[in-house]
Amino acid sequence: MMSGMSRVFQYATLIEITQDEAKPQNIIKQTPYLNRPIVRVDEARPIDVSLVKHPMAHPAGVWLANFLDVNEDPFHNVQELTFKGLYGGDYNKLELFVNEAEIGQGAVDDADLDIFYWHLLSQFWAIKGGANYFYQPSTHPYWQPGIGIEGLMPYFIDTNIRGYYHANSAKLDIELSRDTQIANNFFIRMDLRSILATKTVTAAEIGSGLNEIRAAVRPYYRVIPGLAVYAEYEHEQYYGPVRSLRRNADESNSQNTLSFGILWLF
Repeated sequence: MMSGMSRVFQYATLIEITQDEAKPQNIIKQTPYLNRPIVRVDEARPIDVSLVKHPMAHPAGVWLANFLDVNEDPFHNVQELTFKGLYGGDYNKLELFVNEAEIGQGAVDDADLDIFYWHLLSQFWAIKGGANYFYQPSTHPYWQPGIGIEGLMPYFIDTNIRGYYHANSAKLDIELSRDTQIANNFFIRMDLRSILATKTVTAAEIGSGLNEIRAAVRPYYRVIPGLAVYAEYEHEQYYGPVRSLRRNADESNSQNTLSFGILWLF
C-alpha cells in the first residue's frame, strides 16, 4: 500500500526535510495525474523519520505471525491440522510449517515439519530452505534437506513449491490455491496439491513419478479479520508405485472427505 500511494506525495525525497535542510511545502504541485489528491506534509504533523530510513509500512523490527488451520471429518473420525509460523524481520525469517498433518481413528497417518530459513525476494515472492522432519507415512522418522519457493502468481494464485531429498530420491511437493471473494465476508478457495518423486523408497512410501493429487473446494466465512470458519470437500487420488504400496498395506487408493474447520491468524 505504501508503494501504491507513493505518487500522492509532492516531494522527490523526504531526507532533506527530516534533516531540516529544506522547509516543508504547503502547496500542491502540478502532476500528470488528473485526480491529484491533496496530500501535504506540514510542520504541524512531523514526518516519521523511521519511515524515511526504512521505507516500509512500519519501522524495522522483529515480527511474529502464526497461521492455524484445523478441521475434522465427523463421518470418518479424521482430524487435520496445518500450521505456519514466521518469525523475524521483514526480509529474513524462521519458518515453521506443518502441512496437512492428519490423524485418522486416533492414529497419526501423515505428519512432517519444515524448519526453514525464509528470505523475501520481492513484494510477492520468497525463497526458503533448511531441514524437514518427516514422521508419517514412513516405517521410521527421518530428517531430510529441503528448499522451496512461495508467492503469488498472476490471477492471485497462491503458490507453494517445496523440494526434498531422501534416500537418493528427490521429491517435489506443489501446492496451488486461489481465493475468490463472493460477498463481503464470504469466499471460496480452490486448492490443488500434487507430489512427485524420482525414485521409489518403500520404507518412506515414496514412488517414482506422480505419487498423489489432492483437489479441494473450500467455502469459508470470515467472522472477524483473522478468524474464519469453513466447510471443505476434498478428493485424494494415488498413482504409480504408491498405489501398490498402499494396496499391500490394505489402504484405499482414493478417498473423498467432507470436513468442517476453523482458520485463525494471530
